[in-house]
Amino acid sequence: MPIERERKFIVNLDQAHQLTDGLEPIHITQHYLSAETSPQELRIRQMVDMAKTAAHLTTLKQGHGEYRSETETELFAPAYLALRALSLGAVVKDRFTLHHPGLTLDRYRSGPTRLYSVLELEQTPGTPDIGLFDSTSLGVGSLTEVTGIPDLSNRRLATPTERAERAMSPAASIEQIFDIIAGKQQPGRPTIITLSGPSGSGKTTALDKFRAEYGDHCTTISTDDYYIGKRLMRSRMPEGHTENFDHPAAIDTARLARDLRTLSAGKSIEKPLYDMRCSEPHTVTETIAPNNVIIVEGIVANLPEVRTASDLSLLITAPVDERLRRRIERDTTRTGYSAEQTLNVFMNHVEPSYQEYYAAHDSMVDYQINDD
Repeated sequence: MPIERERKFIVNLDQAHQLTDGLEPIHITQHYLSAETSPQELRIRQMVDMAKTAAHLTTLKQGHGEYRSETETELFAPAYLALRALSLGAVVKDRFTLHHPGLTLDRYRSGPTRLYSVLELEQTPGTPDIGLFDSTSLGVGSLTEVTGIPDLSNRRLATPTERAERAMSPAASIEQIFDIIAGKQQPGRPTIITLSGPSGSGKTTALDKFRAEYGDHCTTISTDDYYIGKRLMRSRMPEGHTENFDHPAAIDTARLARDLRTLSAGKSIEKPLYDMRCSEPHTVTETIAPNNVIIVEGIVANLPEVRTASDLSLLITAPVDERLRRRIERDTTRTGYSAEQTLNVFMNHVEPSYQEYYAAHDSMVDYQINDD
């Protein structure tokens, strides 16, 4: 990730007026999607200029003090609106770009920091070394430097939102889930478990623990195998979503629910197989016989029609910034994506789709497992 170098100074009202006289601000609303204790800072931002033109950005920062790594990409307006639901804190401020290279002044407009002003100096191409910057050269008197002081970070100045961390039921460890499953098992009948969660939440790790516990007595079914494929998507999907693989209609959940009821009755099914290379179902199927434990894993696993065909529903979740970190780490290794490419896909497509189509249904599960 690119390294950002920054220094910050507190500016009083009179100094702010002198520095910004005659300048037009950009109005910024900035939401933080990571907790103050997180090692990274994930945020989304809406910026509106004097012509009422809005732009949206998402930024991932790591580190603290004068040097931090930063990755930033454009955010689609619908994605910004969807992701605001995850906000743990927000600031509303006016930003002025000063005449001195690399200098901006933020005048806060929200919460207890209203009319609070912070001068930021960023190292950018063509900008003098900020280590040599003398704030008295601005001609407004001395400024107090607050670089690296946690209480005066942008994140700390954000007004907490009303959103609370989701807690549907007492957070359950995998070991506790094993005890719950044991209480539900009946001789000669499979115990069917749905396992869902957003991208990067830890579903694969959880599945590995289930397989280690139950061995050959456990069968897993991926909801990905129930994708209807590109050809049918063109005729069956809602207008504007014919290539949206994150849309629930892209997966045949009705067939999946029927198959689960068949397995629950002690009968085998012919499960479809999906070819990710050509985005179409295979012409052959896979025979799945009833087993002691059957785990249905995937993003649609806890949609109502699927969840009601199961005996136990589970959600694996983790903070959004941690899930993004895992996704960047995975994509860098598997696909060669850059951090910027992953940030773009995750924030513009993957996470907004989860919030729009699946988060409300996942809130209805029997148990939530926090993987943070």
